Amino acid sequence: MMYRFNFFALNVQRQVVKVQVPADGDDFTPRIDDILISSTDEYELISTESIRGGSLIEYSYTAKLQKGVKPNELINELRAVNVGQKATVLTGYDQTDM
Repeated sequence: MMYRFNFFALNVQRQVVKVQVPADGDDFTPRIDDILISSTDEYELISTESIRGGSLIEYSYTAKLQKGVKPNELINELRAVNVGQKATVLTGYDQTDM
């Protein structure tokens, strides 16, 4: 009965997105915002942290990816604007979409 009603399905509503950018130079937030606007239904900046001795800034967001957008696609878009620094999407899978 539990299998029939899919009680064990993962239903991830929000993901954590982390993007690292160089601390000196350009303001990357407008470009990151543009990507998140086009790839998510909603997002929110939850922290900004200086890392690696102040050479990088890491932005952390909660986000709800748009249906059909895969985490790898979002990572590739973010890495195209963050000068090759690290981009991470922490997520699970919604088994109802499989």
